[in-house]
Amino acid sequence: MQTIHLHINGLTHRDIAERREEFLATAVGRSIVLRPAPVSVDARALEAYVGADCVGVVARVDVDLAWRALNAGKGESRSLRGRIVEAAPYELTMECEVEALADPQEEASDLSEWHYEGRVMQEWSCMRKMDYLAEEMEVELMKPEPDETFMTEMLEAFCQVAGFDISTEGMDRRKRLLQLLEQEGNSAQAEWRKAAASRLREMSRRMGGNTCMGELADWMRKELPASSEVQTVVLEPRRWEDVQTEARQLPHDLWQLYNHDSVQFIRVLYGAKPTRKTLLGVLSCLMWLDAHTAEPTDNISLGELARRVVMAPTEELRTNGMTTLNNLLSDDPRWPAFAKEIKQELLERGKSDEGASNTTFNNYGTYNDIQPGGTNITNNQDGNN
Repeated sequence: MQTIHLHINGLTHRDIAERREEFLATAVGRSIVLRPAPVSVDARALEAYVGADCVGVVARVDVDLAWRALNAGKGESRSLRGRIVEAAPYELTMECEVEALADPQEEASDLSEWHYEGRVMQEWSCMRKMDYLAEEMEVELMKPEPDETFMTEMLEAFCQVAGFDISTEGMDRRKRLLQLLEQEGNSAQAEWRKAAASRLREMSRRMGGNTCMGELADWMRKELPASSEVQTVVLEPRRWEDVQTEARQLPHDLWQLYNHDSVQFIRVLYGAKPTRKTLLGVLSCLMWLDAHTAEPTDNISLGELARRVVMAPTEELRTNGMTTLNNLLSDDPRWPAFAKEIKQELLERGKSDEGASNTTFNNYGTYNDIQPGGTNITNNQDGNN
């Protein structure tokens, strides 16, 4: 027999939500039962029951271990039984005695069959920083006596950025760190190891909450589109119909959720267990559509696209962006005004390279001989300079 510990989250959204404090006061020592919840967006989710109440779900970082224990059980029962050993305000810890654990199984992604043919944005800076911090902590935790001060500083920095990565690689990073922190080591360091593991679990628990999901959705809709990673993607010339078809093929109505309920979009995308490459591909696809609307309806979106073209860092991206704008807006009556705005902004920035000076604006004129501070621009057909 071996003992395993699993953590239960979601107490504020289940049967005990309105009497949570009363429940927690007597929770330690009570029996708790885990059962599969296939109706969830996450097909591997496990619900936790205490008596007649569904009290929460198994923490995402513990799902693999819980299923290994469940799959090793004998008979037809699809339940895993244990007892509550800790009851925190937002999390329960349960202890189970199991005869064995089944072999780990690779977790399939709901997005494994989806493909995006366009340019995929590069990893965000917070992803790269998270990888660095995790690797440094793993190295430190392998030492006989890890430096507590160093670990505390690195872990806090890790928790600040790890919530931006909802990919399977990000989850694997967190699980690996938890495993190292919870290994038996120097008894003198047991207290800070437990505190560090608790901090990491708290961060992981918050990732599934409305507040964190809302913050991530807000960042993805307001800040990420202005980044250089996304700018490179949205300036790629592609046919609207092709990208729209790829978006429609996303499972769980992700495209519709992205447009109408960004918090639920993040929650469902997280549950779909995307690899980092797939996560970046999904966002590249949807943000391309965001920037290239088939039937433009507002000046803000058109102006933002024009701004990105002007600010593109290379001749190739500016040329591609102008091609995209021409194809998208050639039949739109507002195009002459936008052409004028872009010309003026290019003048102010003093663009003098060949890519800027030779870019054609369909039938509305060209940039010619643009020099820093210069004013020699060919008039477009509506007479505006």
